[in-house]
Amino acid sequence: MATDPERPDGWGIIGDWQSYFNDPAVDRLVEMVTDLAATTWTLMDRQRILEWELQRHGHLNPGRIDTYQPTEEEERQLTEQRNAFMSRLLSSLTRKID
Repeated sequence: MATDPERPDGWGIIGDWQSYFNDPAVDRLVEMVTDLAATTWTLMDRQRILEWELQRHGHLNPGRIDTYQPTEEEERQLTEQRNAFMSRLLSSLTRKID
């Protein structure tokens, strides 16, 4: 692990700026994957709880989500949201590396 004394306190995980790999791009990739994993788990957890609640209260039949066909407008919105998500996700790979 390398440290950079020129970075201000508070940078990195704890205290000084921390770099875990020789190539800073690998640090960025690990950051991206970790953020994606945390976000994915949160969404999976919330979605499953929502499905249980909807089923429990009779508002959702099991399997209905799996067979859902979006309208053209819903498909357009999903496409826009997916593109924005991918743009945010990949932005860490396009930032300037100091």
